Amino acid sequence: MIQVVISIGAAAVVTFIATPAASWLAARLGALDQPGARKVHAHPIPRLGGLPVVLGLSVGILALLATTASARTALIAVPIQWVVVPGALCVLVALGFRDDLRGVRADIKFLIQLGVAALVVSFSNMPHAIDLAPFGPRFELGSGMNLVGVLWIVAVINAVNMTDGLDGLAAGVGAIAAGTLALASYQLGAAVPAAVLGVTMGATLGFLPHNFPRARIFLGDSGSLGVGFLLGYLSFVSLARQGAWLIFPAVLALGVPLLDLSFVVLRRAAHAIGIVRSKASRERYGFASNGPIGLFVPDRRHVHHRLTDKGLSTQSAVLMLYGIAALLGGIATAAIHWPWIGPVAGVALATLAAYFGPKWLYDELRLLQRGALLPLFDHSILKSRAVHASWDAGFVAVAYLSARVLVSGPGALAQEGWLLLPETVATVAVTVAGFAIAGLYRIAFRNSGLSEALVLTRAVLFGVVLGGGARQLTFGGIGGLTPWFLQLYFTLTLVGGARFSFRLLDHMYQRGRRVGRRVLIYGAGRAGDFALREMLANPELGLVPIGFVDDLQVLADRTFCGYRVHAGGDNLTAILTALHPDALVVSTKKIPAARVSSISETCVRLGVRVLRFQMLLDATEVVREAKLSPRGLRAPMQDTTISLGAS
Repeated sequence: MIQVVISIGAAAVVTFIATPAASWLAARLGALDQPGARKVHAHPIPRLGGLPVVLGLSVGILALLATTASARTALIAVPIQWVVVPGALCVLVALGFRDDLRGVRADIKFLIQLGVAALVVSFSNMPHAIDLAPFGPRFELGSGMNLVGVLWIVAVINAVNMTDGLDGLAAGVGAIAAGTLALASYQLGAAVPAAVLGVTMGATLGFLPHNFPRARIFLGDSGSLGVGFLLGYLSFVSLARQGAWLIFPAVLALGVPLLDLSFVVLRRAAHAIGIVRSKASRERYGFASNGPIGLFVPDRRHVHHRLTDKGLSTQSAVLMLYGIAALLGGIATAAIHWPWIGPVAGVALATLAAYFGPKWLYDELRLLQRGALLPLFDHSILKSRAVHASWDAGFVAVAYLSARVLVSGPGALAQEGWLLLPETVATVAVTVAGFAIAGLYRIAFRNSGLSEALVLTRAVLFGVVLGGGARQLTFGGIGGLTPWFLQLYFTLTLVGGARFSFRLLDHMYQRGRRVGRRVLIYGAGRAGDFALREMLANPELGLVPIGFVDDLQVLADRTFCGYRVHAGGDNLTAILTALHPDALVVSTKKIPAARVSSISETCVRLGVRVLRFQMLLDATEVVREAKLSPRGLRAPMQDTTISLGAS
């Protein structure tokens, strides 16, 4: 153990001493990172920080070989790996060096990374399965693990490269990840990879004082590509138990870089796909291209950039990400001993990222608010009654079996086996037939409301009772009324949720619009509800509701139609000053004229425009050829107009 510590210390000391020389060399060669819109520094900074890191790493590895018998034994046992892996590392460092000097096209860099990863995978003893414990047995892939290894190594290389955006971030997170993987590998008996990872940690720690808290030199691509390669390769070959790769500890140990990489891919793909809303008489949604995905186009939208945009200082953002990396590293190390920790932590991390990423960091990932699913509802296949009946059959089957499991337990259903199939099919068929008889498939649910909800409830109730009765008569009872009540609840939830999903998604899309004049609606009543619906349904008005104002104090600070109600009266001036709306919409004529005049004076004084919402029923005769019917001449048509006019 003392020999490993000496090797780690040697790597750190050599890197620390050699870094000023690399800074001088970068200045002489012109390898300087210039300030720009994507950068946080205000003056040119040398880039070639990877050179002293690789030098320190080399010295540490040589010290390890000189002082550790197990390392020499591993060298003799598999000499090809000690040639291929360092050679691949040199190729990537040279690629990064060239990029730091003159720049290299992103697609060329990516292809070289793929080639290097494929080379080292083909000459290494790779795992042949993925350990999914405790979720299930190991997932055997055989030679398919080589492809997994290539993709993993390339992903980690690019993930570490993307974190090199703030002072000390890539080096610090890389050191934490290397230390975590070293501990995990040592616990699994992979002593030599653990020692190499420890030396990698030492080299990055030796570089860190020159890079944080105020950078005098950047790691550059020459460093981030090399460090990322070692972390990706060693985390794949060393985190294995009985030939199965421990995917959860590996992902957690590299959680911070991989999280940023995931956000990059998702947000750039989401940005490339637009949703258009037609202005035709029959409103439709469709997909539109916003241009190429641009996975290799740099921007200033990485996680660390978004944290600084939210008000954190550069050092605070870096320290925050250090803390997250250390926390995930500790969890990854614990998951080696207690496998259940890994999946739980992985699911928790994914859930938190899926919630807070769109909410706090990236608006483009608010897929439901952007209407990502709405064009699917306009596809001809989804309008077919046969497709609706097929979906309903699946919903009924899920509801029926779920109710049976909750009442009888999974063991009882497992004992029935294939005998369960005939009764399930019969119940589903009769239930769906009941839906059809009750008129479920004659209703258009695109703009459904209370009337459609009543028809749906009646149809589901009729279908479930009909299907339950048929099952009871044919196959006998299943334990009283409890299963049927549960099935009714599940079926109503699934069938109703599917029917009303468009209204829900359309509402989220309308609420998600952020372009237009910000308006407050005066009057949290029925007229205010109508005004809100008109603004959301007609984006051409260019009005974005931000809340309600009402003089009724009992409504203050409550929610109406999903928006906060602010207390009116004497508080109007304070509300307008705090919220800075562009306009105030008076939704009803029931407000006394004196109050409207007072509201108008306040708004004029604060520069807020006043609009009045009104519904006009304009009886207009349409000139057409007279047609006789048994009831005589047809009545003139009536046009309904809903308008927002200036008060």
